[in-house]
Amino acid sequence: MQKPEFSNQNWDIERSAPRSLHIGLNKPETNLYNKDIEFSSPKCVKFNGTRGTNPLVPSYNLPHVEMRPITPPKFIKDQMMVTDIDGAQPRKHKHIGFATRASNKIDDIEGTKAKMRHSPRARSPGFNAYDYSDITKKDFVTRRSVNPLSPMYKARDENNNLVDIGPVEGSLPCALPKERTDQNFFGTSLKTLDILGAQ
Repeated sequence: MQKPEFSNQNWDIERSAPRSLHIGLNKPETNLYNKDIEFSSPKCVKFNGTRGTNPLVPSYNLPHVEMRPITPPKFIKDQMMVTDIDGAQPRKHKHIGFATRASNKIDDIEGTKAKMRHSPRARSPGFNAYDYSDITKKDFVTRRSVNPLSPMYKARDENNNLVDIGPVEGSLPCALPKERTDQNFFGTSLKTLDILGAQ
C-alpha cells in the first residue's frame, strides 16, 4: 500500500523546521536545458539512417571531393615599380652607350705576338685538330686481287688480250658435307631404338 509515513517526521507541523534560506520562484528555469534546441539531444529510437541495411548487397556513399580550379589573384599594380615617379631612379649617364676600345688588345702593335712558323698552303681549308681526312682518306684504290686464299690475276695472252688467271687448283680447302635433313638422325646419341631389349 502506498500511504504517507508520519513517524519520525515533522514536515506536517508548521514552524517545526528552520525556514529555507532561498525561497524558490514559481517559474521554470531553462538556463541548463537544451530541449528547445532541435537535434541537441540524442534520438536513438527516432533516428532513420540512409545507410543500406542489406548485408548481401551493401551500398555505401563514400565521401568525395570536387577539385575547384585555382582562381588567380587579380592584378592591381606592381608595388615595386616606381618608374612613374620622377627622380625615383638613377639617371643614365651619357657616356655609358659609347663604344670603347678594348685595352687588352695589342694586335695592332708590331712585334707583340709570335710569328707563324709554318704558313698554310694556298689550297688548304685551314688547320683543324679534329680533322684527319688528309691522312685517312683514300686517294688511290688498287684493282689488284688482295684475297690470298683465292687470288685472281689479269694478264695478256699471245694475242695481247686481257685474261683472268686463277684460282690456282688445289689452293682451296675441300667443301664440307651437306647438312642432314633427316629429323630422325638428330639426337641419335640419346636414343636406344637400335639396341635390343633397351625399350
